[in-house]
Amino acid sequence: MDDGYSDRLTGATVQILNETLAVVAAETIGNSTDVRTFTFTFDDIEGSFVQISGVDANMDLSEVEVYGTSKNV
Repeated sequence: MDDGYSDRLTGATVQILNETLAVVAAETIGNSTDVRTFTFTFDDIEGSFVQISGVDANMDLSEVEVYGTSKNV
């Protein structure tokens, strides 16, 4: 069922940033029409932040969940 808004994420980029805000990994969202959940796996990537940049200025996200493990320093 098309909600009329899900396509706004098409072409958006999910980026993992390190502590200096440099991009250490990125994935692009493909066709997002009628898609409610996206899952990305970034193996062996160390980052401090997740940034989602859209191609549509009216992009709204209701929830973003990030899972990972902490490296002991």
